[in-house]
Amino acid sequence: MEREARWALAVRILGVLALVLIVLAVLEAATIRRARAELQQLRTEREDVKAGVVTGWLKQPTDEFAEALRRLDEYWADPNEGLGKPAGLCADQRLDRAAVATFAVGKYLTARAAGRSVAAAITTMKEAVAKTDAYRAKHPERSGGLN
Repeated sequence: MEREARWALAVRILGVLALVLIVLAVLEAATIRRARAELQQLRTEREDVKAGVVTGWLKQPTDEFAEALRRLDEYWADPNEGLGKPAGLCADQRLDRAAVATFAVGKYLTARAAGRSVAAAITTMKEAVAKTDAYRAKHPERSGGLN
């Protein structure tokens, strides 16, 4: 009898343990489902923000963007304040697309879409150039900022 009682106790303990594990698995599945839903919501919000930034870019007047490109080109060519590249953004008769994408689109247009003034957005663009390794190599006496 004693042996049967021990087996009965062992079966009950295993049953309770199985029940606890089932409850944990169900709770874990619910947590994973909620996390997936939150992740999808964050992805949707990110896409909405990206669309809003692009919409902000598209609202910028063409002449203001052309002015920003002109100022970036001048800054690229300026040996005293800028990078000192004689042909500006068009070294070797080729447009430096990476510079235009990074600084004119990535910095200037983003600042304008955020509501900053043209002058402030141009300053943001120039400050971003001043933080590059190429600028620091050209102007080692400066600590990455505009003087």
